[in-house]
Amino acid sequence: MGDNAYPSGASDQFEDCYGPTWDGTRRVPSLGNHEYQTPDASGYLDYFGSTAGPPSKGYYYSYDLGERHVVVLNGMCGKVGGRGPNSPMVGWLEKDLAADSDKRCTLAYFHHPLFSSGEHGNQTNNQAKMTPTWEALYRANADVVVNGHDHDYERFAPQRPDGTSDPSRG
Repeated sequence: MGDNAYPSGASDQFEDCYGPTWDGTRRVPSLGNHEYQTPDASGYLDYFGSTAGPPSKGYYYSYDLGERHVVVLNGMCGKVGGRGPNSPMVGWLEKDLAADSDKRCTLAYFHHPLFSSGEHGNQTNNQAKMTPTWEALYRANADVVVNGHDHDYERFAPQRPDGTSDPSRG
């Protein structure tokens, strides 16, 4: 869910911290804000290489895992073309979800949560960043969204992108 190596996502931090713990395991990474504390997230990109997703798409991508469709988004979308409803990432997401609408389960993960009662909370700027993404996921009936940033565990009941309850499809 991003923030893979602290404190700044530099190459040596990936080699010294991330590598000894996670090398040899299946890796399908996503970017967090700490990766961008190294210019252009170069430590992350050097470490993960092509696994980080295509640079032309801003390091967001999807893959299928059995009957599940998994979407990995760049929560730092302001760094790669914007975050609004007409941004490249949201446009790609809508097309990707439509192309895989036959999957039994759709899961998305990215760094900044829309909803959080953790340290960073429901910050207005975080909501503005990810609201169009959540709306696209909701329209496509995505099943699960997993986020990082606050580095704690909490689980919400099904809800709409505005935070109101929706037990039937949220």
